[in-house]
Amino acid sequence: MGSPAPSPERHGQDDSPKGPEEPSHAARVTIEKADLQVALEVPAAQTGGFLRTLVVVVAAVGAALGPVLTLSALPSGFPAWGGVAVVAGQLVVAVVAIEVARRGGQGQSDGGR
Repeated sequence: MGSPAPSPERHGQDDSPKGPEEPSHAARVTIEKADLQVALEVPAAQTGGFLRTLVVVVAAVGAALGPVLTLSALPSGFPAWGGVAVVAGQLVVAVVAIEVARRGGQGQSDGGR
């Protein structure tokens, strides 16, 4: 009584995108800057974890390089307390960014811990 309908399963299909506007089952992350282009394709279910990891890495690099670059850029007459305050502010921002990324950015309270 007729042939069965084709199965909606995707076995054997190529999921690699043909272009930036082609739909796929993977999430694409592209970072471009001048002569550098990095493209990464991850399963859609893993994108959140990847982006949280990326935020932690960027914040950690910023926490390490930010104070060094700030101290080297300060003019010679800048007050010491001002330099310490700027560096402390940079470190607080980096720690907050890492903590938000580590918790998943869900804004949930830790219950007063």
